[in-house]
Amino acid sequence: MSSQPAWSGAEYGISGPGFPCAPSGQRPEAAPMLRDCRDDDAEAIVRIALAAFAEFEQHYSDWPLFTANAAKMPQLAKTGEIVIAEDGGQIIGAVAYMGPQAPKPAFFDPSWPVIRMLVVDPAARGKGIGRQLTEECVRRAERDQSPVIALHTTTIMTVALPMYLRMGFVRVRDAPDILGVPYARLCQVARLKTAEIEDAVAAFARDLDIKAFEDCISRGHQVIEIRALVEAALFHRAS
Repeated sequence: MSSQPAWSGAEYGISGPGFPCAPSGQRPEAAPMLRDCRDDDAEAIVRIALAAFAEFEQHYSDWPLFTANAAKMPQLAKTGEIVIAEDGGQIIGAVAYMGPQAPKPAFFDPSWPVIRMLVVDPAARGKGIGRQLTEECVRRAERDQSPVIALHTTTIMTVALPMYLRMGFVRVRDAPDILGVPYARLCQVARLKTAEIEDAVAAFARDLDIKAFEDCISRGHQVIEIRALVEAALFHRAS
C-alpha cells in the first residue's frame, strides 16, 4: 500500500469535501507575525523555498530545473502578493497569493485567486505556520470578494496535502505533471450563499439535473461558485 495520502482525505478522518472552511481556532503559543514581503526579503524567501522542497529531490526528473524555478519565487510579487511569516525577526515561511485576474498557469480559471509556493522553513515545521499562511490567502480572497480560491499540489507532499483537505479544499481535476510528478488542482469554496446552491449541485451530480442547475443560476447565484462545486461533486462521484 502506498504511503502517500489519498486525495479524498478519508484516511485522515476527513468526511466529505468540508466546505466552507471553518477556522481551526488553534494557534502556536507565540504566533509568528504575518506581513507583506519587502524587496530585501528575496534572499531569505529563496533560501526557505529551496530548503522546504529539498526533501522531494528524488521525485523530480530534473532537480536543477525544479530548483531554478523555485528560486524565482520572489518574482511572484510583481503580479501577486507574497506573505511572509516572521518570528523573532527571522523569516520562517512564505506564500504567494495571486489575486483574481492576476497572471496564473493556464489550468487555473483566470478569474480565481490562487495560492502558490507555500513554503515553511523545515526547522519551524509543526507550529501551524503553513496553515496560518494558507488562511491568510483565504482572507485575501474574501477581501477580493472571490467565492473560490484554488491551488495545485501533489500526493508526495504528505504534510501540505492533508492540511489542505482538512481546511476544506477538494480535488476538482488533474493538473499537468511537473517534471514527472503528478499534480492536481484543488479548490475551496470560501462562501456558500445558501443551502440552495448545495442542493442544486447535489441534484446535478446525482441525476445530471440541468434544470435545477439552471434554476440556481437564474436566482442570481454566481456561476463561478456553482461551477466549482459541480466540478468537485462530479469528480467525487466518478471516483
